[in-house]
Amino acid sequence: MTTNLAKCMNSILKGARALSIAALVNETFNKINDSFVTNGIKIMNMVKAGHRFSEDVYVMMQENQHIVTSHYVRMYVRETGEFEVQEIANTRLGRRVMACTVKLNEWSCDYGQFQTLRLPCSHAIAACAFSNLSYDEFVDPVYKLENIFKVYQHHFHSLESEDTWPQYLGPHFMSDPSKRR
Repeated sequence: MTTNLAKCMNSILKGARALSIAALVNETFNKINDSFVTNGIKIMNMVKAGHRFSEDVYVMMQENQHIVTSHYVRMYVRETGEFEVQEIANTRLGRRVMACTVKLNEWSCDYGQFQTLRLPCSHAIAACAFSNLSYDEFVDPVYKLENIFKVYQHHFHSLESEDTWPQYLGPHFMSDPSKRR
């Protein structure tokens, strides 16, 4: 989720760069199909096993949950879910207390990670624990496997043989051999 689309496509098409145009298109089609099938099966199995989120989300949430042990929470406004969360941080100069405001109803934290990733940061998890709320409620639906699976529900169909294609009647272009790599 952090790399751009061009890098993702380059990683899929690594060995196909030196192919002719027709072979490149065919290889692109087949590799993307394989990726959809493989990822679709993987996510479907995770959903069937009862998982709600991807492994990456679980790891991030567990890391944030581990940090919560060094947080102190004070509730301010129950109706809006506003909390002050103090974090005891060890620095080179010793221990330091850093405080931030968490507003669960607005999905916000002063540090900005909660808003940016739409995943509860350690401060939001601490506020949820203080209020006996499940932090899963504050994970954006985009991370739910059932929504991710919808991407991979689309199917590819096999390409017909070139022998069945209609004859091309347009102009023919020749490449300049001196420009070849």
